[in-house]
Amino acid sequence: MKTSTGLRKKMAVTLLACTVMAPAQLSWAASASAASDISGHWAEQQTKQWVDKGYIQGYADGTLKPDKAVTRAEFVSLVNRSFKLEAQGTASFKDVAASDWMYGEVAKAVQAKYIEGYPDGSFRPNASISRQEAAVIVARLLNKTAAQSETAEAFRDQSAIASWGSSAVAAVVSSGVMSGYADHSFKPEAPITRAETIVTLQRAAGETTAPTETTGPGTEEGAQLAESTIAITGPDSVKLTDESAQSISFEAAVKNKNGEAVKDAKVVWSLEFANDHQRWQDEADAPYGITIDPATGKLNVGWYSWIEDFKVVAKLASDKSVVGSKTVHASQGNIKNVLASNGKVQFVFFEEPEVLDDGYGGKFRADIDSISIAQEDLQDPSQYKELDITKTDYDPATKTATFHFNPIAAAAEKQDIYLSIGYIESTYISGAHFVIPAK
Repeated sequence: MKTSTGLRKKMAVTLLACTVMAPAQLSWAASASAASDISGHWAEQQTKQWVDKGYIQGYADGTLKPDKAVTRAEFVSLVNRSFKLEAQGTASFKDVAASDWMYGEVAKAVQAKYIEGYPDGSFRPNASISRQEAAVIVARLLNKTAAQSETAEAFRDQSAIASWGSSAVAAVVSSGVMSGYADHSFKPEAPITRAETIVTLQRAAGETTAPTETTGPGTEEGAQLAESTIAITGPDSVKLTDESAQSISFEAAVKNKNGEAVKDAKVVWSLEFANDHQRWQDEADAPYGITIDPATGKLNVGWYSWIEDFKVVAKLASDKSVVGSKTVHASQGNIKNVLASNGKVQFVFFEEPEVLDDGYGGKFRADIDSISIAQEDLQDPSQYKELDITKTDYDPATKTATFHFNPIAAAAEKQDIYLSIGYIESTYISGAHFVIPAK
């Protein structure tokens, strides 16, 4: 598959456009008294209080969508407002540009030292934030800790709480800032909703007294929300170049609180990516990347899919707060994974790279000797250059090839670097996006 420079330029432009658009909901305000979807809601009073204070806004249709999931960028914005944090640091995340609407809010969170990014240098501002991630942030804000064993006694799904979040969950629960559902679950991986965020941050900021019942819906409605859990079955990995990738489907098993299968339960399928390139589309709106049928869970692998991890998500159609997810790794051909940083790119292979006769009496390894690494300027896609690979190492024990290039030096201003990684004169198969801080 060939990819022209023009196509690469078009993709870079699209990526840039995706990163500068602010969420539409931040542009609209709806009064609590006029909102059509909070009357009788378990968090109605708390939501009204936050609307009156200007902490939260609604949508153009007059709704507040209290059960809508909150993104990581939205969550830190709400934390900053409720805790009245104004001092800004420097947000040096590869996916948060100074021109993004959330940059100032993320910079405040960095200064307050209550957030961290991911190991790859990203912040993932548009990804939903889970209840256990929210618990970690709140625990840091309040400087609270607790023994992990306290959580084990409180929730039936304690084993689902990540080791990095267990102490924080125990701390915020023991202090009454957060608690669980009527079925004694915490649902650590479920996205925290707008309503749950409001109530949790009100309690954390000392604006309300925490009740002794559930965090989120009251006992009756909490039982309804807790009736179901979703387990997703399907492959853990997908080889994008195999024909079988076009016939992969995922299935969701919905069970009630007693572990009994819920018949005819409908779910809505979606995918979550850390990289914006999955949003690219061609002129006919055909996907370059991977998509999933929201009704059937059938995977569609586009012609321009990358080596990376993505998340398959299923939400109960009748209650979007009931969520199941599964992480899937996408690979291509003999390449299992691609790891990149400033100065180094690594290919991890399934099998030993094939050694071919180059026709001149030498040997040629297609998976190693034809690699291309290019740097693209997201601000000006016409600025595009191949990077010189200075050294190549191969470790047969781990089946890993390491390609070295001269690290990009720090400049007077922060640099947003994007690398395209692939084969010479062929389509790129992976990429890296990172930030080099100002020197």
